[in-house]
Amino acid sequence: MKEYIERAAALDVVKRTSGDYVAAWSEIAHIPAADVAEVVRCKDCQYYQDAKINKKGFLICPSSGMEITETDYCSYGARMGKPRICEVLGVEVNQNFQFNDFPFDEPKTYFVGANGEIRNAHGGEVTSSELCYIINNADYIIRKPRWTEQEVERAKAIKMLYSEAESIEMYGFGIRVFNRKLVIATLDPSLFPSLRSNEIITLDEIIGGAK
Repeated sequence: MKEYIERAAALDVVKRTSGDYVAAWSEIAHIPAADVAEVVRCKDCQYYQDAKINKKGFLICPSSGMEITETDYCSYGARMGKPRICEVLGVEVNQNFQFNDFPFDEPKTYFVGANGEIRNAHGGEVTSSELCYIINNADYIIRKPRWTEQEVERAKAIKMLYSEAESIEMYGFGIRVFNRKLVIATLDPSLFPSLRSNEIITLDEIIGGAK
């Protein structure tokens, strides 16, 4: 189970310990965890795909029966898992992607729903021949780059400033810059908004991840 601590308390420890990572780690480990729970926004919930629009034009959740928007959350929320087809195609659930190759007159936009079904983002029918061609020719998929140009430049800057740096990790109060032996620096989370909670990524992967 994930535990959360107050950011201000963690930053105070980092400031007081002045680069003594062992002391900082020890103090942060003893900060009491907050009594909170991670919420699941409707857009990330497994029930969202089955929500229906009522006569008044509001979207109704099939689990809670409440009116919802994609940014709402409630105690019924259950994060949807990633279908296997997402791994095959290299996309996330509900992430739009285009497929461009000669059998189609122009690029079409698709997405993979929570149930693993490939759908046309504009509501058109997806034929069986399209499905087969997309799955068997994933190299033709046009994806939005994971990392922004700013994040790529920041990763390059980190490698220039800290030649021994290898990876970064979103961890609690900030982003850790580290290698296999030690933590080198701690950064503000706003520098890498695409980095997910508890995700570890090498700087080389970021630098090579934008197009």
